Amino acid sequence: ELKKHLRRVSKEYAARREVLQGCLHEAFGDSIQVREPEGGLALWVRFQDETDVDHLVETALTHGVVVRSARQFSPMNLPENALRLGFASLDRDEIRQATLRLARAMNAR
Repeated sequence: ELKKHLRRVSKEYAARREVLQGCLHEAFGDSIQVREPEGGLALWVRFQDETDVDHLVETALTHGVVVRSARQFSPMNLPENALRLGFASLDRDEIRQATLRLARAMNAR
């Protein structure tokens, strides 16, 4: 029963990851680089140098999206022009909506 469950959730998480990657590329095109996880349930999304990711995090919040700057995962709190975007807790439609809100936040800056 456990193996059956693991297969099912693994397929679902893979589908969510693919939806998120597709939505990100549709919304941001070549202005981002997406790094697939070797494990885990989040993507690392690197933005071009002119993007102020810390400001994007703040702006995204006003658009109803909580995202985490890579700075929050740095042991020395060093700036990195990237976001860590989790996909486990959202269904596919929520991922699409969140990506649209993130794109609106990016355009509002």
